[in-house]
Amino acid sequence: MQLVTPDFIYGWICHKQDPDKPLWVDVYIADTLLGTYPAQSHRPDVARFLKSQGRHGFELKIPSSINSHEPVAVRVTGHGGDRDLPHSPIWVQLGPQGQRLALPPATSSSTLVYHPPQALTTNPKIALIILNRDGATLLEDLFSSIEIHNSYTNLELIIVDHDSSDESLAVCQRWQNKLPIQVLARDQNYSFSESNNLAAQQTNASLVLFTNNDISFCQDILADLATILEDETVGVVGVKLLDKITDSPHLSPGTQHLGVQFDFYNPFASFSPFEVRDNPDLRDDIHQSWRVPGVTGAMMLCRRQDFLDLGGFDETYFYGYEDIDLCLRYQKQLQKNVICANHLTAQHHRGISRFSRQLPGSFLAKIGNNRQYLERQFGYYLRRRHLADFFDCDRYWTGHPLRVGFAVTEAKFDAAAGDYFTALELGEQLSKQYGWSIYYLSKTQGKSWYDVHQLDVLIVMRQDYDLSQLKNAKPRLIKVAWIRNWFEAWTQTPSIADYDSVWSSSDAGVDYLSQQLSKAVTQLRIATNPERFSDQLLPRDSFQSDYCFTGNFWNVPREIITCLRPEKIPYCFALYGHHWQEFPEFQDYYRGAVSYEQLPQVYRSTKIVIDDANTVTKNWGSVNSRVFDAIAAGALVVTNGKLGNDEVFGGLLPTFDSPESLESVLHTYLSDEPLRQKKVAQLQAQIRDHHTYRHRAQTVFTSLKETMTNRYRISLKIGVPHQDQVQEWGDYHLAQGLKRGFEQLGHSVRIDILPDWQCSQSLGDDVAIVLRGLSDYKPQPHQLNFLWLISHPDQVSLEEYEQYDQVFVASHFYAKQLQSQVQVEVQPLLQCTDASRFYPDSSLDADIPDVLFVGNSRQVYRPIVRDAVAAGLDVAVYGSRWEAFLPSHYVRGTHIANDQLRQYYTAAGVVLNDHWDTMREGGFFSNRLFDAAACGAMIVSDAVVGVEAVFGDAIACYDEPEKLGVLVQDCLRRRDSTASQRLALSQRIRQQHSVAQRVETLLRAIDALNSEKMGLSDGF
Repeated sequence: MQLVTPDFIYGWICHKQDPDKPLWVDVYIADTLLGTYPAQSHRPDVARFLKSQGRHGFELKIPSSINSHEPVAVRVTGHGGDRDLPHSPIWVQLGPQGQRLALPPATSSSTLVYHPPQALTTNPKIALIILNRDGATLLEDLFSSIEIHNSYTNLELIIVDHDSSDESLAVCQRWQNKLPIQVLARDQNYSFSESNNLAAQQTNASLVLFTNNDISFCQDILADLATILEDETVGVVGVKLLDKITDSPHLSPGTQHLGVQFDFYNPFASFSPFEVRDNPDLRDDIHQSWRVPGVTGAMMLCRRQDFLDLGGFDETYFYGYEDIDLCLRYQKQLQKNVICANHLTAQHHRGISRFSRQLPGSFLAKIGNNRQYLERQFGYYLRRRHLADFFDCDRYWTGHPLRVGFAVTEAKFDAAAGDYFTALELGEQLSKQYGWSIYYLSKTQGKSWYDVHQLDVLIVMRQDYDLSQLKNAKPRLIKVAWIRNWFEAWTQTPSIADYDSVWSSSDAGVDYLSQQLSKAVTQLRIATNPERFSDQLLPRDSFQSDYCFTGNFWNVPREIITCLRPEKIPYCFALYGHHWQEFPEFQDYYRGAVSYEQLPQVYRSTKIVIDDANTVTKNWGSVNSRVFDAIAAGALVVTNGKLGNDEVFGGLLPTFDSPESLESVLHTYLSDEPLRQKKVAQLQAQIRDHHTYRHRAQTVFTSLKETMTNRYRISLKIGVPHQDQVQEWGDYHLAQGLKRGFEQLGHSVRIDILPDWQCSQSLGDDVAIVLRGLSDYKPQPHQLNFLWLISHPDQVSLEEYEQYDQVFVASHFYAKQLQSQVQVEVQPLLQCTDASRFYPDSSLDADIPDVLFVGNSRQVYRPIVRDAVAAGLDVAVYGSRWEAFLPSHYVRGTHIANDQLRQYYTAAGVVLNDHWDTMREGGFFSNRLFDAAACGAMIVSDAVVGVEAVFGDAIACYDEPEKLGVLVQDCLRRRDSTASQRLALSQRIRQQHSVAQRVETLLRAIDALNSEKMGLSDGF
């Protein structure tokens, strides 16, 4: 055994005396047999050493439903042997790598269990359809097992023989006296799909049982299988399959197949189907009949008519994924369940025919196309359905619940930072209410802080967490920032734009973050766990006090230092926390730090808790956990956080803002116990009804469900070749505007420049929108793919358009022309402006140019700039790479920041605009036209087909170089007199041609295609 990772087991094995003999290995995880596997991977290094064919390797995928929560021994032995392979065992932690929340195991997911009808009430004819090629020995074994174990008589066996050269036909002939065998002889090795379809069309049986020739019956199962199909909600039925290895008949067979589920964690694939052999969390379910996404075609029963109505097996596949495809179509198109009847058993010589001989290259090439086709058919559907499944809480698609990780400072009960305790309480409720698995990633663990292996959701509690450092991330990992303090610092972090969701602990934070980030922000306050912080606890003498403060000093000024004078108040004060020993005035009251486990007793043993909201929470109305916890435990809280008090408690908490006001409120409530208790009771009622982690868990459930099932992850593909050039590209600024527009509606958007177009994160995207310029993109089959042609129509072939689900064209004229030449739907979608950035703004504090051009040279002397210079105009040029074409006095700068550009457009006497020739001829309007018009600019442009239909006569166009100078001078003279006309155009452009309008159009198209891809069923 060479290597074990949390995902794979690698190694090789060979027979010393017979190196080419097929061998099998047994794999154990913590002494539990995971399964028996053939060592059939080609190992050229071993082949050279042994002078063999090289079929010795094993590369075994560990199902994502198997996780250990701590390192376990992974062992590999030769099949049936009692000795481990060299270097076995290897210890490794399987599944997520964080510290798992330790709670009692959840109850079995009984929604997966299927209860079949009690007994067969009809006698349907069953046709066993068996494909064969040179499988005489296997057929002999199959027929013999049917004779021994089957009592069902209304059946026929259809053997589809693929030009066998062995004794297969003779075996069939010998058995025809004992079994109702028909032979359908074919002249070559046809595909699995084609031959099974042919046989299904030729039988008149009402049920068809597709059966591999390497199956052996070991139970009398046909009547029980037929019974399940008397339930019309069921479409396909499989059975438990056990390994059968000819060389080891004396060994107890291992479980090979209990159904098929899917793994979505591979960073190099959008999904991977796997056969369930074991799942420790579902053992009460998986050995009964249960609902599964798929069953193997090695033994699969269905109604013949349903099968034919669906078109049978898809003949595009060639010996791979036909069964998965069929099961998914039964669910998506017929809304019928797939059942694996694991109380019924058969045996399977897995892949023995393919394992024992070399396959031709043409055969392997056809097999290689299967995965791409399956992704095109179901990739989008599967990824969207598995996310919805997490909120149905039945583990249908993956075999495991939603896995949520919290990135915290330190996951210990005596940690100084409080983020872990907040995450702990929320995590416990998410686990209790919804059965989710919760993990904690600690900064103190170093680089493993960023190991998000097999997590579905990552909730980040610290602003210094760097998302660019993530390792082993699921392509569809949902990243959440829960911002409870340091609000301004969070907005300055490089990672903030990459979060899929943002939560804020206060209303003020929601407003600020929404504005700063242009994202939809969810309010999620801190809360309390009333089971931990209970007023039913008994006070403890060692924590007894009249009033106390619990909190740390982190070298940040706190009001308690200046406001609290315990020596002037005749009551017992206690101070708990880290680093207070630095203050001599508090030495008599300082009792040291207490762990989180002790805090409930501290609060229960005092009457008043002082809440000193520090600067990173106070001004934002973010209420600290001590407020909720202390009240739940029966203490009154007095606070300096007025904004949070008003937001959360309607001003019910007593407040202070000076030494005098603090002393006054302490005297008032410590001298009048009935008054204190009355106030506590009022506050406890609010907490009980609104502010427990049970409430917060419900908010999290709703927020994540909305993000993961009703919103889209969208990638915007732009052709910028290097990150340091993005500011120079108009495509990037258009993409930024689209990103803001989509994210304000709750969608998650990533902008991919050219080198990142095929990054691993793209495997988790629902939608790819390509802003097509000079570079072509290869659409991925598991996504909704949209092309928005904004320039260079001459660079796009008709074949490229056909690769997309829908095409948008930034020209009415060209869209109509293109639709007549392609099958894909084409829709005009002009470029636009970001109305939040481009509007009339006269605040420019700089020299105002009479004639302005903003754009890069593109390594050519752009005609409108050349013509302006030739006409003697003092044109102010802002852009890069003009040195070869212009004297330096024309070039005023290499760049104008996009958020300042409106000021220049508004102030300039005239803004010049031009287009590539193919854009002018094709009616493509530059985004500069929309931006400048939105600012009320006076615009002069080269002539473009159809410009008047959008901009009216507000844009002055020229088509002869010598006329540009006169036209510009005329526009400068008329500038004041056309102000109202230009302002009217500004308003119309910002209303009708804004980014928001384009986002709305794109979303309508996305929603329509999503509905088509997902089918009519919401029940699976």
